[in-house]
Amino acid sequence: MMILAVTAVVLFALVPIFCGYRTAIEIRFAHDPAMRRALIARVWLALALQIIGSAGMVVCTQFTFANDHDLHMLGSYVFFVGQGGAIAMSGFLCARLAKSSPLEAVAPFALLPRMSRIRARAALTVAFMAALYLCLFAIKGIELPISEYTIYYIYTVQEIFTISAFTVYLALFAPDIFAIGRSFHAVRASAQAASR
Repeated sequence: MMILAVTAVVLFALVPIFCGYRTAIEIRFAHDPAMRRALIARVWLALALQIIGSAGMVVCTQFTFANDHDLHMLGSYVFFVGQGGAIAMSGFLCARLAKSSPLEAVAPFALLPRMSRIRARAALTVAFMAALYLCLFAIKGIELPISEYTIYYIYTVQEIFTISAFTVYLALFAPDIFAIGRSFHAVRASAQAASR
């Protein structure tokens, strides 16, 4: 039930995140319509991958080895591929935003420039952790000069670290969501004051 609640929070948070990406891209690449369209298409791709990753997370936690081994493994594959792809695409987008012309510090509804720079670097760390996990997954059944227990132990611990890194990366959007929410309330309060 906790995983379902976390998934619901992540999916709900995707709305301001998507709007923040789109606004930042439209402001920073207003002079380059082709680049703007290409980057917004990548935002849609990141959104789709995040939804796929979230669906995989729900499947692999609701179906365990005990009640359906195959569905659990399918959910795990879908989760890691979807979530890893979403973070890689997000990191690419953040890097593009960080390298583009400066964004107005007070631009409402856009992702924060400083957080985009942080996420661009964090995505590289997450990609490294996911690649390491994939390597351990690939070699866990191969006979090596160290014990099989040691490989499985390292693999299991790395899985926990990788999933934690996925979660921390998503949490790096919290300041942006807070700023977007504050901008929304400021615009709404201004509109209400003007209508009086």
